[in-house]
Amino acid sequence: MEDFWMHIHRLSSALDDAGITRDERVRHLLQQLEQLPPLVRRELLLELTQVAADILDLQPLAVAAMNKLEEPAVQSRQMS
Repeated sequence: MEDFWMHIHRLSSALDDAGITRDERVRHLLQQLEQLPPLVRRELLLELTQVAADILDLQPLAVAAMNKLEEPAVQSRQMS
């Protein structure tokens, strides 16, 4: 499962490498996508859609889980 989180880290790094601004990243990534064979583009679009939907669902749950894990440390600091 840790592998999933490393893939998220790598994806974030790849996005950063694609450009400085969001517009620049989008432009570069779409140019790369256009260079791929049609069948590969279609498969990647399906995968992108799945990842985008799942990430939107996962993000608030991951934040809540992290907050719950960090709660004892916060309470401990407040008592000090």
